[in-house]
Amino acid sequence: MIQREAHAKINLTLAVRGKREDGYHDLATIMQEISLADVLSAEKTEAGVTLVCDDPSLPTDDANLCVKAARLYLEAAGEPGGVALTLTKKIPSGAGLGGGSSDGAATLALLSELYPTEAELAPLAEKLGADVPFFLTGGTCLCTGVGEIVQPLYFPGKSALWCVVAQGEKGLSTPAVYRAYDEAGGIGKNFSTQDMAEAMTWGDPAAIYPLLFNDLEAPAYTLLPEIRTLRDYLRSMGAEATQMTGSGSAVYGLFRDRDGAAWAAANVKNKGYKTFLCRLL
Repeated sequence: MIQREAHAKINLTLAVRGKREDGYHDLATIMQEISLADVLSAEKTEAGVTLVCDDPSLPTDDANLCVKAARLYLEAAGEPGGVALTLTKKIPSGAGLGGGSSDGAATLALLSELYPTEAELAPLAEKLGADVPFFLTGGTCLCTGVGEIVQPLYFPGKSALWCVVAQGEKGLSTPAVYRAYDEAGGIGKNFSTQDMAEAMTWGDPAAIYPLLFNDLEAPAYTLLPEIRTLRDYLRSMGAEATQMTGSGSAVYGLFRDRDGAAWAAANVKNKGYKTFLCRLL
């Protein structure tokens, strides 16, 4: 049996560049891998794909990205063998943290260890979902297209930052948030992802604080006003910058001091929110 962590991500920027003919949206987003992670293990079997998960709310059939990824890899590899997967969930669902996509990428990586082949993982990741290619690379990346075009970025200051991630009881549906964005006119803040990418190279992590933005945040507020409340609360707890990640509903706050971040995380948790103290990877 082999095992791998499947890390979550936050979006430091998320610009919606327009709606495509296929119904998806072109994006320019800077994704940052964080230490919060699910744990996935895999073991060879004679045939087929099975998944056991400790979260009963998640499907364990072909609707799960882990199962889809395993079947896709085995087919591409021409491999008659199978795999038994076990998933321990830590990343909350409907949060904008990319948990399902990360699990799918981790499955591809594990299968490539169990059944080595010349099959390329990147094309398989694109078939699974827009965020999956990022998780094959990890770290800090600029993702464009629908998210499948991945370019690693230099961000030396991230090692000085702590991140508190928090989510209320309700998650958000990504399609619902994009519908709300389109119904509101599809107009973003017109902030610059390129400015953020340049500020990251300066070495001072504080340079990125005023450049955080997420075009999906305002429409998400209309669906779940609690997101704004949670963001304001994180700021009151000492976060130097706060923002919703992805299509929500999780919010994160950035801190320079571990003790301050831990204190804020404890207070947010005491309010009844799911709360995680993380590093930027």
